[in-house]
Amino acid sequence: RGSVSASVVVLDETITRRERGRGASCPRAGGGDVVSGGGSGIHHFAGPTGGYLIGFLPAAFVAGLARDKGITRTPIGVFLTVLASSVPIFAIGVLKLALTIGNLSAALQAGLYPFIPGDFIKALLASMLTPIVTAKAPRLK
Repeated sequence: RGSVSASVVVLDETITRRERGRGASCPRAGGGDVVSGGGSGIHHFAGPTGGYLIGFLPAAFVAGLARDKGITRTPIGVFLTVLASSVPIFAIGVLKLALTIGNLSAALQAGLYPFIPGDFIKALLASMLTPIVTAKAPRLK
């Protein structure tokens, strides 16, 4: 579920204009299913998955910056933006998980490797859907 929230944050920042300000989608994701079971509370940031939640903000920044620079105007640009936006989520998330469990190898095996194929699929879907969404809703351009 957290992976879906990350996708929503990244896609929102990728396709919407900047009047709201970069990272404005993070609180919306925070109000939804950010953690498994839809839980909420500051204690989730202190837990083993807190780094992934913290990583949403730099991920939103990367996606918004790419959009502002015009990188997301093409499907390949959207694909690369979604992948690049995943980097801070996983970097901060795996680091926090490793510090929590005391083992980097285990953190990589549990918190990164299983999610790589899904992130490529999400990036591919985003690269196909973003041009359709922006064509149907010109105000998002």
